[in-house]
Formats: sequence, C-alpha cells, structure tokens
Amino acid sequence: EVEGVLQKLAARGIEIRPGRALDFGCGVGRLTQGLADTFQEVHGVDISPSMVEHARRFNPHGNRCVFHVNGESDLRLFPDAHFDFVMTLITLQHIEPKYSTAYLREFLRVLKPGGVAAFQILEATFLRSMIPDFAANAVRRWRSGRKPIIGMFGVNKGEVDRLVTEAGGEVLHFEAAPFEHPRWRSMFYAIRRKG
Repeated sequence: EVEGVLQKLAARGIEIRPGRALDFGCGVGRLTQGLADTFQEVHGVDISPSMVEHARRFNPHGNRCVFHVNGESDLRLFPDAHFDFVMTLITLQHIEPKYSTAYLREFLRVLKPGGVAAFQILEATFLRSMIPDFAANAVRRWRSGRKPIIGMFGVNKGEVDRLVTEAGGEVLHFEAAPFEHPRWRSMFYAIRRKG
C-alpha cells in the first residue's frame, strides 16, 4: 500500500525526500513498517495505547520505527518542520471534522518546507451532505442499540483546499479513491508545505 502511494506520487512528478516520515493513525504499525523500507526514520502515532503497544512489539526495524501514543487534538509532541513526508489512510474518516481539519493544519506545520503529505479523507455525497453529522450519528446510535459504532465523517474539497492554502501549503494532486459507499466518496490528496 505504501509502495502504491509512493509510485502514484512519483508518476505525477512529486518528489519525496527519504529522510523522516510520519504515519498518522498507525494502529499496529503496518504502514509504518512499509514506510521504513523507503525512509531513514519513521514515526507512527495513534490514540490507542494498546495499538501502539502491539506496534512496538511487532516492530522488526528497531529504533528506525518509533511509536507514540497521542491523545491530544494536535501533534505538539513533534516540533515544526520535522518531517519530509506524512501519510494517513482510512484514519481521518473516523475523526470529527473539527479535529481532522486541525490535524491537516498540523501536518503542514510538522512538514519541512517542500515536504509532502499524502492522505485519504471522505467527502459526503449530495444527500449525505445535507444531513448534519450530529443528526446522522444520532440515527446511527439509535439503529445500533447498545452496540458500539464507528463514526464516519467527511470534509468537502473546498474546505480542504482552503485550509491547506491558509496553513501555508498547496494541493499537488487530488483524485477520487476506490470506495463503495452510497453516502461517501473517498478522496486522495497530496499536499506540499511551501517555502
């Protein structure tokens, strides 16, 4: 999966420096380990202590892969201009937009000038875009009874473009990603920090 993303970027002439990378929403470190095949140092960050514990235990790359638990709504555990590449897939779609958009700004903050972030995020289809998230989630909770639910959230392209520009970045590439769901479109972006 990592190789596919990097090949997609290379095919569009988007250069990635092979220094330091961040895997946001790393889970047990599957993509983090994939990034370690290309990058000299990779950091994985996840909100779940148990996932990070598993990632550390399954890590065959020693201290080239470092895993962090982060329960904050930002990435303050990393300094400005720290990474050459940031990647996140199937993570932002489960984070409320007030947080996912803040993380997009943080991706640009932690990227070095010229650094690239590649991410996937959902965008609501026409009918779903007319229903507020709180209402959709209330219906989802009602339907599920007491069973846990996984929230789905999206951010429209105009909003992503605006916040990337405001945060000092530029959109290099944008495309619909394969995703079969009647209420959501999956979008893949590559953005770069200017400077």
